[in-house]
Amino acid sequence: MRIAAMAAAVLLCAPHWCAGAEGYEVLHGFAGPPGDGAVPWDALLLSGGSIHGVTVGGGANDEGTAYTFTPSGSQQTVLHDFGNDPNDGSSPRGGLVADNGTLYGVTELGGTWTFGTIFAIENGTYNIKYEFEGVPKEDGAEPTGPLLLEGGTLYGMTTLGGKDDCGTIFSVSTDFDTPAVLHHFSGPDGQFPRGGLVSDGSKLYGMTGFGGGLPDSYGVLFSIGKDGAGFEVLHRFGETAGEGLAPFGDLVLEEGRLFGTTIAGGGDDMGTVFGINTDGGDFTVLHSFKDDSRGALPMTGLMADRGRLFGTTMGGGAGNYGTVFSLRTDGGAFTVLHEFKGIDDPSDPDGALPSGPLATDGSKVYGTTFEGGTSDSGTLYAFDLPTLPLAIMLNKTVLRAGDRLTVDVEVQPIAQAFDAWAVILGDTSSYSMVLGRPGEVRSGARPLARNVGGLGTIYTGRLLDLAIPQGAAGSYRVIVGLVPEGTTPTGPESCIAGYVDERAVTVK
Repeated sequence: MRIAAMAAAVLLCAPHWCAGAEGYEVLHGFAGPPGDGAVPWDALLLSGGSIHGVTVGGGANDEGTAYTFTPSGSQQTVLHDFGNDPNDGSSPRGGLVADNGTLYGVTELGGTWTFGTIFAIENGTYNIKYEFEGVPKEDGAEPTGPLLLEGGTLYGMTTLGGKDDCGTIFSVSTDFDTPAVLHHFSGPDGQFPRGGLVSDGSKLYGMTGFGGGLPDSYGVLFSIGKDGAGFEVLHRFGETAGEGLAPFGDLVLEEGRLFGTTIAGGGDDMGTVFGINTDGGDFTVLHSFKDDSRGALPMTGLMADRGRLFGTTMGGGAGNYGTVFSLRTDGGAFTVLHEFKGIDDPSDPDGALPSGPLATDGSKVYGTTFEGGTSDSGTLYAFDLPTLPLAIMLNKTVLRAGDRLTVDVEVQPIAQAFDAWAVILGDTSSYSMVLGRPGEVRSGARPLARNVGGLGTIYTGRLLDLAIPQGAAGSYRVIVGLVPEGTTPTGPESCIAGYVDERAVTVK
């Protein structure tokens, strides 16, 4: 009975995320050439208390800039103006990555053969480290996505070039003595890769915007070994009616699953958010966009934080200037956090058309728009990272026998004493967990902690570290809820407002 009561309580006391991005502010309005960048398009790097990024245009030569911004002093500095000489790179893309104080990035164009470059900025000094040669060398052309830095090696993709001029995956060490093409796209295995690569430590994952070998080529999601071996198409977009088409933006790996966005497809052909296992199984459309206030046309990929996904759309919203949204990794609790206003209100020069993936330092979320602001050349903006009073974090949401499931919880400060409850509900079994005692599992439902006084600070701890047994295949719900001291959860009136969370887990 108590298990049923707890389940009913969670369904009625589900977490509510209030709309509206608290603390939203425009940190910098790009002024454009000649003294500032314009059209910030790509990922932001948060490092050392500063924000580093690139703009596609603007600068002294109107061919883009690399910049750094210090929020504490509201100071923006241009690190490099691209196009300073005929062989310099131009149109930097993908943002920047850092290694021991050196910043690395790519330009889509420029260099000796005009097919793009890899550059480094070390101690304020800019150098071109590699120039793509395109067709003659078959090393790729026009890199646009962010670089991935892992173990002293940079990984990336080019949109064009390679043996079939359909793009490449490449790697190069940070001393640039071992450039290698890991894969040449040919069309049936994908064409014109978009976004960057993400790693789980052994494999790389990415997407192409087109190709796939279907009658209509809508792109693929793939995996490949870091040495170039074992390339595999995990999913071909367009195989199933109603799913997304033309993946765009960067993938993110969260709780053992890959999440991304498509710019088209879905119920209204306005794009989707999707999730998929790293082996290609359980492809799920988490959200289909409409051309309304909830946003449309997601292009920038996703940011993950504690079981939640954050992203932006290029269209939709009150003025059709785009939105910032969030949702859970199971697709629930979709919320519009901000609707961009563009330059319709001169007294409030907000951004328009968000252009790069979001980034967080754990308290603030940062992003860019490529239009809007005081000069209509784009903005750098920030807002407070939304918090849940109680949040569950899982290491995986899809498991198999022998895997370990870890459950961590974050509880925001609360003034009153409480009892904390937790259950795992499934078709044939249920468990409860004891706060602060990893691995202890008890049958039945009971408080996991009693008579806890008011928390003056955020509590973060592990509730469970459980080996999945044989024969446990099925769907489960991990539920944690707080109730006033001495009470049993029986419905919404017994829950402390907001201090309850539920996560879904599948055992294969």
